[in-house]
Amino acid sequence: METKEHTLESSIVRQEFGGIDTTAVCARLLHEFLEVGKDFSTWIKDQIAQYGFVEGVDFATYSAGPQKRGVGNRGAKKEYALTVDTAKEISMVQRNAKGKEARLYFINMEKRAKELATSVPKSLPEALRLAASLCERAEKAEDQIKALEAKYLLPEGSMTLWVAAKAMGYGEKRLRWRLRELKILRDGRIDPIWIENGLFCEREAEITGESTDHQVKYEALITPLGFERISAMLREKGYIK
Repeated sequence: METKEHTLESSIVRQEFGGIDTTAVCARLLHEFLEVGKDFSTWIKDQIAQYGFVEGVDFATYSAGPQKRGVGNRGAKKEYALTVDTAKEISMVQRNAKGKEARLYFINMEKRAKELATSVPKSLPEALRLAASLCERAEKAEDQIKALEAKYLLPEGSMTLWVAAKAMGYGEKRLRWRLRELKILRDGRIDPIWIENGLFCEREAEITGESTDHQVKYEALITPLGFERISAMLREKGYIK
């Protein structure tokens, strides 16, 4: 079953008023949404006569639907395209819940259109400021993506230092000491240059206690390439066989 919102959205059409193509409202679909008791043709003519709507200013007419051959426009329905202001006024005078809902819908639609219009730069300086703002947002988004990748998308085969030490036949504490000696591990964190070179990576691990405060611990991981490189370095120095 079609929702009310969808019915109103589907009533939005394009129509030319005063030589300008603009957003308009299909009167027949609006009539269906408002659930008016009168038939459409009688209702729309009454609205035009009662409120003094002017063709070409407040509404436009056009033919739609199949035409029968040889009989001009017979068989084609006469349709009415209303300006948004006209549709809003017609909705308001219905004095029921459907009319109020439709009126609010058209008000919000106009508001969104105005907000979009004001966001479009009207001069070169405004365009440059908008471009700079968009670039800044893009850079922030990229930084966030990189942070998430560092946290969750770890290189395949990465291992903890405990696992790496065992694979080398070494103790984890001694491995950490050697990494500090080689200036790879500084203040408990891997030197960024080694991460950039793809030899190590880090992942975050939140530590929660009884208090509401929490700390973030960075766990060092060594990649397969890093394992080979560090193993070779320690072997050259005679620390492992």
